[in-house]
Parts: sequence; C-alpha cells; structure tokens
Amino acid sequence: MALVEPQYVQEDEIQDFPVATITRRIAAVLLNSAYAFICSFIIPLSVGRFGSEMNPYIAIWGISAIVVLLSILPQLYYMYRYRQTIGKRIMKIKVIREPNREISFSRYFLREVIDTLFMQLLSIFYIIPNFLVAVWNGNKHSTNRSLTDLIIGSRVVQLPKNR
Repeated sequence: MALVEPQYVQEDEIQDFPVATITRRIAAVLLNSAYAFICSFIIPLSVGRFGSEMNPYIAIWGISAIVVLLSILPQLYYMYRYRQTIGKRIMKIKVIREPNREISFSRYFLREVIDTLFMQLLSIFYIIPNFLVAVWNGNKHSTNRSLTDLIIGSRVVQLPKNR
C-alpha cells in the first residue's frame, strides 16, 4: 500500500492506514525529547559563553526566550501544518481522529498538552518517593540517600572547596 504524504491528506483521502507500532511511537517521543534537550541544555551552554559579559538577569531571560522560541515554535508549526510533532514526522506516523478522519489543530494541541501533563505526573510519582526516602534517611541515618541511591548502592557527597 502506498503511503500518502501527511501534508496532502484531506479528510476524504484518509484511508485505513496500519496502526503505528509501539517502537515507532516510542522513537517519536525520544526524538521529541532529544529535540527539547538540545534546545533546553546545549543551546544555553553555547550562548552562555557569549553572554558572560552581560547582566546575568538579562542573559537568563534572553536565553530562556531563545529556548522557548527554538523548542516550542517549530513544534507548534509542525502540529499546525502537518498535525504531527517533529518526532512523529521523522518516524512517519500521524495522529488521526476516529474513524479515519483528519484531526483539528486544537484537538491535536490539546492531545499534546494532556500527553505532556501525563508525563509530568508520572515523573512526580518518581520524584516524591525519591525525595521522601532521602529525607527519611537523612533524619534517621544522616546519609541523605535517595531511593535511587539505595537501589544503586550510591550516595552523593560534598567535595572539598579546593577541588
């Protein structure tokens, strides 16, 4: 079956495409995460070197604005134009409405917001127990070891000032 380019798919042209595999969906999420990582970590590091002579507050707000523009605007463009995130576009998968209809931008945007909020909630279920174990261990054993530290058998130490 020949695939139709997503940007040319009209409501009446959507066919019964096969369901995207879980590996393609995971790869799309990882690609989106890698893109967000590049924008939120690597770009500020490279800009920080050039902004070191500036007022630190102006530099922080400027870098934050650049990160937001470079990470969110292209994703919004892809979502508006193709109804795909950058990761989904690369992996050649697309979200459609049931039964086989083009999804609206507002519905797709809402889907992405819910997806992002869900991922944040999942991270809370990891962060809170990790924090509570560290607090409990800090009070009981003065080691401040988190749940991850207990599982891995590690601990975090403060280095001397001359290091």
